[in-house]
Amino acid sequence: MRKIYQDHLTKCEAFIRSLHYDQILPKPKTHELPEKAESVLSQPIAEMIELSRERNLPVLLGDIRLSGLIRPGLYFTVRTLIDIAQRDNRMPIEKVAKVLGEMKLAGLQYISVSDDILIAASDLLIMQENSTTYAALFSQLSPAQSNWPTVLPILTRCLTRFAVMRWINDNQRQNLIAATLSAVFGKSYKRRYLQELALAVRANLELAPIQLRSTMQTIRVWESIQAFQNKI
Repeated sequence: MRKIYQDHLTKCEAFIRSLHYDQILPKPKTHELPEKAESVLSQPIAEMIELSRERNLPVLLGDIRLSGLIRPGLYFTVRTLIDIAQRDNRMPIEKVAKVLGEMKLAGLQYISVSDDILIAASDLLIMQENSTTYAALFSQLSPAQSNWPTVLPILTRCLTRFAVMRWINDNQRQNLIAATLSAVFGKSYKRRYLQELALAVRANLELAPIQLRSTMQTIRVWESIQAFQNKI
């Protein structure tokens, strides 16, 4: 067993050393660990950090907040590897969306996403592969968990794209938009945010009156269902 572990470690070291440093994220100025964090780290994590210091190797992190314990330039994140794989055409964007969703479900507090990744994630819901993964990615756009002025344009582009997709039928489109609203706003939504989103989507779909009418109807139905459920 120890030989297998050592072989695996050797391969990991070789891969890490093969990375160019412009592919490794710089140390962030925020995301520092709280005081006395080292005392509450699990033993495996503490040993990993100590080993990285001894061997002067970059560390693969799942939680970027741990970077506060590691010297600048000596760590990279799982998301970095995914970005590199996507850039080098080793991983299609649909796979990227699925992996990021699984990372979110695994417990990572925040994973940065773009509207392209979120739109690609819609395949997971449309093909009925994994609705929880889809919801996990979009839940990060919740006004309670994000900077709403920054998130609003991203969410607007996603709903606009869903509205004009030609390869899905009307039922799939309605389910997709409703699932997105549920993931973002949940049951305890604030109507102000939904209204701002509806106005932004309406502006984007002015030249597509049929899609505009259908999308606004879907939003209204979703809102009425939430209002009814909140009264129960």
